[in-house]
Amino acid sequence: MLLVPITIFSAFFAGASLTVASIGAISLAGMAVLSGKYLTSGADYVKTACVLGQSMLVTALFQGHAWQSDTHVLYFALLAIVSTMGRIPVLVWACGLTMAHQIILTVVAPSFLFAPAGLADDLLRTGFHCGVVFIEASILAVTIAQRETAQMKIESKSKELETETRFAADSRQEAEDAHKQASVVIAAFRQTLTQLAGRDLTCRIQNEFPEEYDVLREDFNIAVDTLREAFSRADVVADELALDAQQLAKAMTTMSKQTDTQAKSLTEMTETANTLKSALGDTAQQASHAAQSAGEVRSSAMQGGEVTQNAIEAMRGIEASSREISQIVDLIDDVSFQTNLLALNAGVEAARAGESGKGFAVVASEVRQLAQSTSEAASGIKRLISDSSDQVSAGAELVNAAGQHLEEIEAQIARMDDLTTSISKKNHQQAEALNSLHDMVKSADGETQKTVEMGNKLGAMSRRMTMASKKLSADMAAFTLTQEDLNDGAETA
Repeated sequence: MLLVPITIFSAFFAGASLTVASIGAISLAGMAVLSGKYLTSGADYVKTACVLGQSMLVTALFQGHAWQSDTHVLYFALLAIVSTMGRIPVLVWACGLTMAHQIILTVVAPSFLFAPAGLADDLLRTGFHCGVVFIEASILAVTIAQRETAQMKIESKSKELETETRFAADSRQEAEDAHKQASVVIAAFRQTLTQLAGRDLTCRIQNEFPEEYDVLREDFNIAVDTLREAFSRADVVADELALDAQQLAKAMTTMSKQTDTQAKSLTEMTETANTLKSALGDTAQQASHAAQSAGEVRSSAMQGGEVTQNAIEAMRGIEASSREISQIVDLIDDVSFQTNLLALNAGVEAARAGESGKGFAVVASEVRQLAQSTSEAASGIKRLISDSSDQVSAGAELVNAAGQHLEEIEAQIARMDDLTTSISKKNHQQAEALNSLHDMVKSADGETQKTVEMGNKLGAMSRRMTMASKKLSADMAAFTLTQEDLNDGAETA
């Protein structure tokens, strides 16, 4: 329709027949319009042929005109217009139709194309035009293919965008619904968390949430119930801990006092052990001296026993000698008696002899007196010897008794020596045991001092535990665990 006035103007400009131009241009435009209405599959081919027919008509109208060759530019422009249909087969149809028109008119009526210059030149010119048409058509075909690919991509992207837009709309609607639901859930959680921040553990979310959020409500209620139970048990534990801490503090105070008393007692025991150690050392030393003295006494007693035994032996010898002397005295007494009898007989015999026997009688008288004196002396000696024997016997008995006593004394001294030695050994052992005891007491004293320090530290720790347990109890008391606690807090407020 737009080419009709161009064709008529071209006829007017070229000085051609306006009637022919008008009838041809209108006829071609009418055919194109009718094909668009009544044809379905071939309408684009008919339209393309009509459009190119307008170009061919314009070139024919410029027959013999100087601008006739310039009108061929219109073919290239129309090919570009045909390519806007986006169909490569139609573009190939237009390209083939143009080249067929060029070749046929070059052979049959070249004047309808350009000023004839001979068949060879016309064919070369037509070949050049056909080559340019082919190149343009190829470029346009590639462009159409690219445009179709891009169009397909655009359509695909459009579909995707449409789908995404629909999804976005659905998502936006869902987001709005979710936002509304989330707002309700957040409001409920905010109110409940505010109660929880106020240490109210009776808070629960009673109203049900949407299905996707209701699990949060259930989990929150379970968490609050668990927390309330834990705090209830913790409250009991805190009270028990406070009571235990107080008892521990009292026990540690008592233990500290007892340990301090024990430490003082151990100190006194250490001092007493030192004194006892010194006394026992002196006793052990004195026992050693006593044992040494007892040994010396035992040696002296043993020597005295030997002397007494020797004296007993000597007394026994004296007694034996006394018996021998007594026998000799008895013999002298018998001799004296015999001498006296002989002197008496001699006197009798001298008396019988008369005067001649007077001197012999005197001698006999002297002998008799001597015999009597000897007999008296022998009797005295015998008596003395008897008394001496009695005394020696008594002395021997005394010496024997003294020997027995000395043996008993020696035995007692030996026992005393053994006892003293045993006591000395026991004293040394006791001294060593006392030294060990003294070291143990000193060690126990040091450990007791450490125990006192530890007891003081534990006492301080127990006091801190007591304070911490009281603070914990106070903190726990600030939580509302039951509805009763909540009512009591409301009444107090």
